[in-house]
Amino acid sequence: MSEGRCISCGRRITSGKVMCERCDKLLGAANPFRKVTYRVIWGRKSAERLVAVKKAQQVEKLERLGIVLGSYLRQNVGWEDVGGYEDTKEEIEDSIILPLERKDLAKTYNLKPVKGILMFGPPGCGKTLLMRALSSQIDFYLLYIKTSDILSKFYGDSEKKVSELFKLARDVAPCIIFFDEIDSIGKKRYENVGSDTITPRLLSLFLYEMDGVASSQDIIVVGSTNAPEALDNALIRPGRLDKIIYIPPPDIHAREEIFKIHLAGRPIAKDMDYKKLAELTERFSGADIANLCEDVARTVAKESLKTGNIREIGMPDLLKTLKRTRTSVTFSMLERYEKFKLDYERRSLQALNEDVKETTSWEDVCGLEEAKRILIEAVETPLKHPELLHKYGVKQLKGILLFGPPGCGKTMLAKAAASELDSAFIKVSGSDLFRSRYENAVNVIKEGFYRAMENAPAILCMDEIDSIASSRGASEDPEIRKVVSEVLIRMDGFQTLEKVVVLATTNKPEAVDPSLLRPGRFDKVVYISLPNEETRKQIFEKHLKGMPLEPSVTLDSLSSLTKGYSGADIFYICNEAKMSLVRAELRDAPSKCLTLEDFNRILEKIRPSVTEEQLQKCQDFMEKYGGRT
Repeated sequence: MSEGRCISCGRRITSGKVMCERCDKLLGAANPFRKVTYRVIWGRKSAERLVAVKKAQQVEKLERLGIVLGSYLRQNVGWEDVGGYEDTKEEIEDSIILPLERKDLAKTYNLKPVKGILMFGPPGCGKTLLMRALSSQIDFYLLYIKTSDILSKFYGDSEKKVSELFKLARDVAPCIIFFDEIDSIGKKRYENVGSDTITPRLLSLFLYEMDGVASSQDIIVVGSTNAPEALDNALIRPGRLDKIIYIPPPDIHAREEIFKIHLAGRPIAKDMDYKKLAELTERFSGADIANLCEDVARTVAKESLKTGNIREIGMPDLLKTLKRTRTSVTFSMLERYEKFKLDYERRSLQALNEDVKETTSWEDVCGLEEAKRILIEAVETPLKHPELLHKYGVKQLKGILLFGPPGCGKTMLAKAAASELDSAFIKVSGSDLFRSRYENAVNVIKEGFYRAMENAPAILCMDEIDSIASSRGASEDPEIRKVVSEVLIRMDGFQTLEKVVVLATTNKPEAVDPSLLRPGRFDKVVYISLPNEETRKQIFEKHLKGMPLEPSVTLDSLSSLTKGYSGADIFYICNEAKMSLVRAELRDAPSKCLTLEDFNRILEKIRPSVTEEQLQKCQDFMEKYGGRT
């Protein structure tokens, strides 16, 4: 029997038919034939095609209701047009394409497609673009929905649109329904009581429709948002949105790829350094980079119009425009997304950010061997050898308090613990409380403990705990008393703090509420003292590594000159010494090496930052409470 091609999607079909069964099902064979042009996403190699076809009844209803399917998606977008995000592409392929296209494997291993996926992250980082690219990889329908089109001022109109949409999806399954900016219809219901009557009703119907989709129907709901914290918890639970994927700003390798994509097809100078551009655009979203390339191309085109000569776009053009361009992704946004990621992200593959970040390891912490041992025992032993603790009836440590003069390594030790120990690191600081005001500070403490328990094994770090749980006897403020009481309740724990260790630091131990200091709350109280002679040698060796030194400059001589100096003081001394070499270079009189006189000159200007009064307070605290190590 001869074969032909479907007039709609181009698939091979039996001769004598004009379209395949799938397209015939969508277009509705019973309707009178009339030609109408509209945009719809069809599948592999034809991600968006203008076709002259007979409309399905459901599509006509949706368009009359104001929902246009895939009305603006760009043509021929593939995975190669999405720079970076290889782990996310693989996650999407494994979750969507494999179960729906490889029915043989799905049947063999009883694989079922996920019911829903949520992609969240800063605006302009590629959430919608990933779905555009997905449409070129599949052989089934992808229905793009601009969620704001669903909302209507007329009572019952929004609900009708949602029902018609899911009815269409069932008729053309297998398919994907992509809701862009799903937070428009998925807001938390308890926060909209009274002010918004549409969203709670609409969300209830949306959840009902999602629950009504059987796994055998092969309908996948995908949503994207840049406000994930606004979503109702009932929407983001497993069984509805099974996978929650964070789409962060592109890392350094992804930014390099994005520059190549957006500068392709333009006259580019041969010395274009894409790697340098990627290094200079940390925190830039893909949309920021696209806008930067467009601005540069527009500027160069304008110059070419004036001169009448076409010239290439060079590095100076990009660097000049980059100086007056700001990223749209703020640090506060990233902090918000990281918290949501820690609480909710569910994915099979671990996303790796290739940006080079400064990390602190145990080797960076000179000395403090006893404190390192305590931290390793408190976190690693319950995780790796719980049977030993159970065998001998050993209770897990609840808290560790590091106290001592400022600049001696308490915070650095906490950072090293975060980097070295295979545990989540949740930080609560006094600034978090002040930012939320004292009336909301109790919630900040509560959320910090909950987040640590949900991500165990975890370290909950309370930096400068004297500003969080100061002595109740020193203040009559009832809000401060509430915060201290909340910390005490959480450490005693109505819920067991299993595999969670509270790590607190302070340089004012006498200001901490005494009730926190008993065993059972802070089991270990560790004094981080000024560095001794051997530790000072290690600090100098670390910070002067590779520097040209005169033979008279030895670690012993430097250590003897800096008795009473903290680790932070010694770091500053080394930095000033290296800066003197830079100044000499700028004067065109480079110094061959650092001499002992250079260090003596610096020490004449820099006195120890730790006073006798601070040391005495720490000693008094030691005498009163003792060091529990």
